[in-house]
Amino acid sequence: MQKKNSNKTNRLLLFQTEQQIFDKIIKNVNFRPKLWKYVGDEILFFQEVNKTSDILESVIKASDILKEICDCLHMKGNYQKENIFNNNDIFQLSVKATIWMAVIDGKNNIITNLPGIDDRIDFLGRDIDIGFRIAKYVSRSKIVISANLAYLLSNSYINKNLRIIDYKELKGVWLEKRYPIIWYLRDNTIDNIPLSFFYDEKYDSDISDIICKILNECKTDNKLEKNKIVISSLEEMFQYLGIWEVVYNILCKP
Repeated sequence: MQKKNSNKTNRLLLFQTEQQIFDKIIKNVNFRPKLWKYVGDEILFFQEVNKTSDILESVIKASDILKEICDCLHMKGNYQKENIFNNNDIFQLSVKATIWMAVIDGKNNIITNLPGIDDRIDFLGRDIDIGFRIAKYVSRSKIVISANLAYLLSNSYINKNLRIIDYKELKGVWLEKRYPIIWYLRDNTIDNIPLSFFYDEKYDSDISDIICKILNECKTDNKLEKNKIVISSLEEMFQYLGIWEVVYNILCKP
């Protein structure tokens, strides 16, 4: 027996309490990215960074925000006593995130105004498109990140949290050569990744092929050790595609 309009009701509840949740989470995490725009049921933010140390901090803070949202939805952690939605169906909801990086150079990537909104900026360009392409390849409560961002992070202490999950052809990206799908996983997830999936995700999810591959690779020790980021392999990809100089110039900034 199907429950009619349950998804519609859940979505309405989510947007009605969005400001309440976000204000509390921002206060807990102490990080305030700027609102970019809404796309369907997605909320896009951006953060201007001028040095590589800011990039690392932004990714960690974004991961903290994602965890806080998930805890809030499922009444865990700081939110155990708060039934914000008062609806059992809400436990079916979750969130996921995409983090990517683009150099706004006025040529390949540009800033413009959102149509009809004079005081809200928009971003256009080939590197901007990458984020929307990789966003479909991530599971609930997890983060997918762009290859150039992963390369910068691979030189930091959170390199241990990065995993190449798969390679996919993305429309209009990298001459449609296979692009590495890279997840940033929190410590508690990376130690036992099979438990981070719903039992039926390997059957019904849009990325069921990726999840099945992960579960098969984790049969022995529950970890994705062999998928750790290999810096040299990313460098080879960038050099082949002729974008190594752009990535390297970012890396050289303090």
